Amino acid sequence: MKSREYNLAPEEKTAREQMMELILISSRFTSSITVENEEKHFNGKSILKAGELKKGERFYVVADGSDAKEAIEALDRLFPYAVNQPGVQSCPSKKVPKRK
Repeated sequence: MKSREYNLAPEEKTAREQMMELILISSRFTSSITVENEEKHFNGKSILKAGELKKGERFYVVADGSDAKEAIEALDRLFPYAVNQPGVQSCPSKKVPKRK
C-alpha cells in the first residue's frame, strides 16, 4: 500500500481538470485507489465523485495493490505540489492534521 498527500489547484477550472485526470489515471491501474480527507472518502476511479473535492482542498490518495507504487508516481506528475514528500515540490499551504 502506498499513499500520498496532495493539494488541488487553487483555481476552480484547474482543480476540476485535476480531479477528472485523477479518475482517468486511477482507472489505468489494477490497484484500488481511494481518495480521502477528514470529511470525504471515495473510490478514485468513480466519475460520480469527481466533484467531491473543491479547489485548494488537501487530500490523501491511497493505492493498494500490485501496481500501487506506479499509480502514486503517475499522480505525482498530475499534482506537482505533494505535501511533505521528498523529491516532490512542497506544498506552500497550511498544515492539515496527520492521517491516522
